[in-house]
Amino acid sequence: MPVEDAAVLEALFDQSPTGLLILDTELRILRINLTRPVLHAAPLQQIVGRHITDVYDLSAPGDVEAMLGDVLKSGAPAQGRLVGVRPKGAPGPEYLFSVSASRLESPQGRIL
Repeated sequence: MPVEDAAVLEALFDQSPTGLLILDTELRILRINLTRPVLHAAPLQQIVGRHITDVYDLSAPGDVEAMLGDVLKSGAPAQGRLVGVRPKGAPGPEYLFSVSASRLESPQGRIL
């Protein structure tokens, strides 16, 4: 990866006010920015590598997994889906987020 591309990626994760997650094809968290610390009760090293439903209680986990699976399979992005989220097992309110998902592909079209 060129140095400029790496710098842009780092800036995106370090400076973006929007929450970002990169998931693998098994819906495990590969990378995350911590713009919403209320949703991250565990340290970063305990989040990365875990399935999204092991980290978050979702209002409709089956719907979220199906949506992400559809994006992965078809390549068509999902935009503005409302999802209720709270850290796994945490008391307190559920936070409602507008979630968008896109499949990441290499320049050769390989699913990342």
